[in-house]
Amino acid sequence: MLKKSLLSRVALCAAALTAGPVVAQNGAPHSLTATSNLSQVSLGWCAPAAPIELKWHDGSDYNGMSGRADDPEGYATFYAAAKFTPADLQAVAGQTVDSISYFEYRHAYKVWVQVYENEKLVSETPVDVSKFTKNTWKTTALSKPYTIAGDKDVMFVVKYQHGTNQDFVANTDRYPTTGKGDVYSYDGKTWHTGGVGDFMITAIVRNNATATPEGYNVYRDGSKVNSSLLTRTDTVLDNEPDGTHRYMVGAVYAQQGELKSAAVEATAISASKLLAPAASFKGSAQELNGTLAWQKPLAGGETLTWSGSQMGNHIGGTSTTSPKVWVKQEFSSSDLLAFQNYQINSIAAYVAEATLSSVKLYVIKNGTIDYSQDVPDSVVQKTTAGAWNQWQLTTPYVMTPGNDYAYGVYYTHTKSTHPVGVDNQPAIDGKGNSFSISAPRSSSFNATKPTWKTLSSGNIAGNFMLRAQVSPVGEATASEQAASYDLYRNGTPLFTGKNVTEWADSVPEPGTYNYTLKTNYASGKQSPLMTVTLNYTLPAAYEAPLIVGSDFDPATKAVSLEWSNSAVNLQHYGTPSYMMGFDEAMTLLYGSKFSASELKSLKGYELRSLKFIIGQALDTLRLEVRTGDNQVLYSEKLDGTALTPQAIYTLKLDKPIAIPEGKDLYIVYNTTLPAGNKAIVIDKGPAADGGAMVSVTGGASWMKLGTIASDYKDFNIVIGATALPASSKDNAGQQAITLGTPVDGIKATTLDAAQLRQGLGIEAVKPGTQAPARRRAAAPVVKSYRVYRNNTVIAEQEGTTWGETLEKCGTFNYHVTAVYQNGWESPQSKTVTVVNTIAQKLQAPYHLQGNATATGQLQLNWEAAGKAAEFNYQKSNTDIAVGMTSSGSKLKSYCAIKMAADTLAHYAGLKITHIKFKLDSLAVENPAVFVMAGDNIIYRQELDAESLVKGWNVVRLNNPVAVDNSQDMSVGYYLEYATGVKPSTCDAGTPAVPGYSDLISASASAGYWYSLKTKFKLNYGWRISAVLATPDTAVQGSRSAAPRKAATAITYNVYCNGEKIASGLDQPSYTVASPMAGRYVVTAETGGEESAESNAVVYTVSSGVDTPAVSKTVSSIAYYNVAGQQVATPVKGVNIVVTRYTDGTQTTTKVVK
Repeated sequence: MLKKSLLSRVALCAAALTAGPVVAQNGAPHSLTATSNLSQVSLGWCAPAAPIELKWHDGSDYNGMSGRADDPEGYATFYAAAKFTPADLQAVAGQTVDSISYFEYRHAYKVWVQVYENEKLVSETPVDVSKFTKNTWKTTALSKPYTIAGDKDVMFVVKYQHGTNQDFVANTDRYPTTGKGDVYSYDGKTWHTGGVGDFMITAIVRNNATATPEGYNVYRDGSKVNSSLLTRTDTVLDNEPDGTHRYMVGAVYAQQGELKSAAVEATAISASKLLAPAASFKGSAQELNGTLAWQKPLAGGETLTWSGSQMGNHIGGTSTTSPKVWVKQEFSSSDLLAFQNYQINSIAAYVAEATLSSVKLYVIKNGTIDYSQDVPDSVVQKTTAGAWNQWQLTTPYVMTPGNDYAYGVYYTHTKSTHPVGVDNQPAIDGKGNSFSISAPRSSSFNATKPTWKTLSSGNIAGNFMLRAQVSPVGEATASEQAASYDLYRNGTPLFTGKNVTEWADSVPEPGTYNYTLKTNYASGKQSPLMTVTLNYTLPAAYEAPLIVGSDFDPATKAVSLEWSNSAVNLQHYGTPSYMMGFDEAMTLLYGSKFSASELKSLKGYELRSLKFIIGQALDTLRLEVRTGDNQVLYSEKLDGTALTPQAIYTLKLDKPIAIPEGKDLYIVYNTTLPAGNKAIVIDKGPAADGGAMVSVTGGASWMKLGTIASDYKDFNIVIGATALPASSKDNAGQQAITLGTPVDGIKATTLDAAQLRQGLGIEAVKPGTQAPARRRAAAPVVKSYRVYRNNTVIAEQEGTTWGETLEKCGTFNYHVTAVYQNGWESPQSKTVTVVNTIAQKLQAPYHLQGNATATGQLQLNWEAAGKAAEFNYQKSNTDIAVGMTSSGSKLKSYCAIKMAADTLAHYAGLKITHIKFKLDSLAVENPAVFVMAGDNIIYRQELDAESLVKGWNVVRLNNPVAVDNSQDMSVGYYLEYATGVKPSTCDAGTPAVPGYSDLISASASAGYWYSLKTKFKLNYGWRISAVLATPDTAVQGSRSAAPRKAATAITYNVYCNGEKIASGLDQPSYTVASPMAGRYVVTAETGGEESAESNAVVYTVSSGVDTPAVSKTVSSIAYYNVAGQQVATPVKGVNIVVTRYTDGTQTTTKVVK
């Protein structure tokens, strides 16, 4: 479907259709566009002095997209682009872009405007986001004007960084210009098409013209077509000669004469040479196979309709007071090529029930009601049920070629009746099955703009049974049936001259393909082209690697992954959704069955691990693998009290279990369920054959869960296994249980135990609806694997094991893909999440500074932890507990304090290292702390609910957040809790600073933060505080040395490169007599407990002896062993220390530990 008038695409069509590298003369009209509709050509242009804009959007914001947070604790990033090819830019090649505009709907954290050539960044300019006005255009001048390349693809890009609480950040119009206006990226490297519309981005080309012309002339193929000067900047040319023509517009000046625009082309064709295209053209794709289908076009004649003659259904309005319904048949100008120069004389409808109260006929032209008339009540009362009823138009309605039309009937009828007939034919979607239940405008029926829907949107088949009786007016189109069709893929013919209405296609590789259909007639006439776009995906054989093992050691920070491309998941379940139990104690086996036929393709495979979950705690349970003849292949007793309910576990087997040939296999739980205990977890379907099996006979006989509880016949029990070929070495080793991600939202239910006993042995197994897990017979060959951390490739290798030692704290998401020999990359594996939480130690000493003395010593000075700056609004010692209320079962609460940008100027250069908050109740779930810049959550750290205390909680951030005094910043915490709980604590003795000390929200969305005082009349501020500390610094000194002084034992420790060099210091200073290059930090000891590290001083040694001390801010420090491998902390022996600074410089030193 064409999206929008090309007249709205200023500058694009002119560029795309210009022949040769033509640049418009200064003072000439620009941005000329041409669109054709049969023999009518519409031209539009911009005045010489008007802005020259490069854009694809139509200027109307409608939708939007948001970014991806590669760092799970950080902000999201999104790149929105408008892409232009060299052909698009021919008319402006060599000209200069001075600025880029974009539409603002959300206040993003940071924004840049960028220019890319052939996907390479060539220009970047930061945007001042401090001045934000919602729903306006923001224009940013490029730091250096960009000269448009004439031989490269150019993208004008807006890069957003925004909070994960923001959506609709990059705004679009309604329909995309595929591959040009809808281009986006999450990293600025890999670009995608398929945005929800054209991004609202405009590049503004420098225009030095200032004069206003007296008027304009229009030229076709070099000849002027207007008889007098035009004063408007658009015109419509009717009855243009058949063929492709070049159009230009000249601006006429009194002094300069005439200056002409660049040329554009448009093709005109008289309607008499065309007939109707196919009634519909649709396609579907599965993997690399597609199906195209179309329906025969209208053939002309005396009846204009999409409807069949036989009723298949009948509908009515659902209003309980005044049911009403609009129904219509719709025809495009192309459809009506079969009815050129016809008029509508009457409209007939099939009425199923004689319950009509009123009938109104109408005709719509180009989307607006152009004609309507009431059917007299006396005629309505004579309506015949179960028959066609025909109503004459008072004035026959003439349809002129080149316009879209619809005709229809507006009914009112008796409530609870269904008088409107629907046929039994395939729907002509959007043409034959549209309806509305909108109320007509009381002032003017014809001014009504009904909201249209289709029957298919409600899963109702067929078309409305409407017919229009038509007749020719003068010379009209002769009736003619389609003779054959031509089908093209990306411009290449798939076939020509075939009289078929469907086609199966297969493509060589995944991607987006455009199909074009042309209808041929025996008279030699042809139809306009119809297009459809299909997206093909990777074949299922290109499977994602299966993670068969993962581990994280919090002590060593070592992460390890194991995967396999030959592994198979044996599981019937989907998302765990419900937990079940019985009303009395039951001893039973429950789980899943895998039939011998399902397992046939897994000959030579072994079970290497089991997956399981319990809904509620159990004392003990066994995991078992049994055959259909009740042979126990595996039975492992587990301590149920050590398991966390509602979390999926993986049990890694110490000895693989060979999958038996020719036998069914049961993977089950064996336990005694106490009365009312809901340990059984099931999904929400659809049911798979064997997906939910139970036995109360120790496995001697089995039945489906649905036998005893029909309400659960469509669900599967959550249990499964991973199988690998016996030859595979993956996942071999000691038995271990690994805790996976907890599952939220599992609902509880109870079954009648008596039903289980009564249902024993009477169930017949029927084929299921879910395909069994199986190994692909002809799997493609894997060339390598890519390991991703937080969506960034960090390794590509042939092996199937990988590991690293984490250097930073935070949350890290890992996944693996397979790269095949043909270069295709598989979907990603499941994500493995590692949370490397920073040690929540005592607050560190503050503001460590270093000074290199002239004698070669390093003088360290610091302040006690309590000297660190804190931002809060608290002044009294009086507390009050506060909680939100809601009708829901669980509340979500964000509590925050805001620091104004002008206040933050005092803290420039500091970092938020800790967030403190006070709780009055621990009946909370899923706690987190967060930092906001403006409306954006730029940092969020999940907390362990069990680590919280009643009273003050001091949370050390995994990654301190730098103070940004260009906008307001907020800190706070997030909790979930039940209605009636009051967990949050306020300072009851200090009046609130509305909108600063008392912010609360249920969503953290922009516009949904409220003041406790203003919104809820609670004049309190939160017990929240932000701790602000200094960043790491660097000191450079000479190679001179002096004897080291002895230290006096007191309360501080000094470390160099992780090794303690002084302890027990009672003063906040220390002199390192013979300093080695490296990283110096200080800790404090109180009552035998050591604090976290202070900020670091990084000391480097210069090559000379007279270099003065220099202090710079460190951005990162990396350590490498002598083999060049990066390590988290210095190792024994020689280390290479690479220190990077915020000014872009770096130093490299050798350090011996």
